[in-house]
Amino acid sequence: MLSPNSTKITGYLQYAIGIERNFTSLFGTNHDATIITELIGDSEAGKRFEEIESGHYYKSDLFLGFRYNMNDADRKAIQVSCMYDYLSNDTYLQIKYNQQVFKYLSLELFADGFVNINSDEIEPFRRSQKVAFSIGYKW
Repeated sequence: MLSPNSTKITGYLQYAIGIERNFTSLFGTNHDATIITELIGDSEAGKRFEEIESGHYYKSDLFLGFRYNMNDADRKAIQVSCMYDYLSNDTYLQIKYNQQVFKYLSLELFADGFVNINSDEIEPFRRSQKVAFSIGYKW
């Protein structure tokens, strides 16, 4: 990052620390689940939006994810994930469901968006929630 009064690049640190845990054969079935948690941040955390370069959306975030696989012939799976900024209380949510319907076709239903926005830098995304449906052909 360039300092305001010079062309020298100042130090910058970005990090992600996470844990992923798989649970297999749930409830005596072939179903399995995965839980993911990550702490994502950078050395600009706590600074005002005007003081930093653009693109620092993940400076103080906690990511939580859950994926449940049915492991059946249709390969059904559901995934829910959330990104929470613990300094500004911004919250992003994503939900995805997919399955195979025929030998070569797969369906996916996807929804995401911010469910809570408190910071100015995320404000432009306030109305960016979406729902999508896709059909894929796999050969």
